[in-house]
Amino acid sequence: RFHELDKRCRDFENANNELKQLNIQLEKDLLSVGGVTELFRRGPEGKTSDSNSNETIIIEDVLNQSSTSPASFKGSFSHVSSRDTTSDEALTAIVISQRERFHIRNVELENENVSLKQQTNIFQNEMDKLRSDNIKLYEKIKFVQNYPTTRGTDDPIDRYSRGYDASLDPFTNFTKQEKQKKYESLKIHEKFALNF
Repeated sequence: RFHELDKRCRDFENANNELKQLNIQLEKDLLSVGGVTELFRRGPEGKTSDSNSNETIIIEDVLNQSSTSPASFKGSFSHVSSRDTTSDEALTAIVISQRERFHIRNVELENENVSLKQQTNIFQNEMDKLRSDNIKLYEKIKFVQNYPTTRGTDDPIDRYSRGYDASLDPFTNFTKQEKQKKYESLKIHEKFALNF
């Protein structure tokens, strides 16, 4: 049980560290989110991507409309600018939402990690206490084993001790009762011969 909790505690710490690294990366992404749109607009080696070509077509349409109507030009330009702003805001919202999920999960893992550490400490204290009790018990056993036995075989303490142990043994009591019943069932001359 102790080793299982210790393993889970290490796993939570590793997951917690991983989430912290992801949070740091997301914060960096948030700081550079202003340049993300520019990254999408350009392909490899600075070439114009497909989305950039679409924007170029839109801008040409806007310029063509501007020759006939200044109000139309203004409205079209506002439409393009609004679409870019909306894309930036959507991307920022996604990154922030992802960062919040990681943050919540990080807090949960930290709380579980603290709880596991507390349980691990409790089990460790119990193990230390049991180990200390075992050492004390072993010392007492060694003391009793090394204690000199100078009493004789007819010592009253030994007799009473044997009698007390026998009284606690139900098998011994049953055997003694059966012997007594058999003895009482014997005839007088059989008892005399047995005692003789």
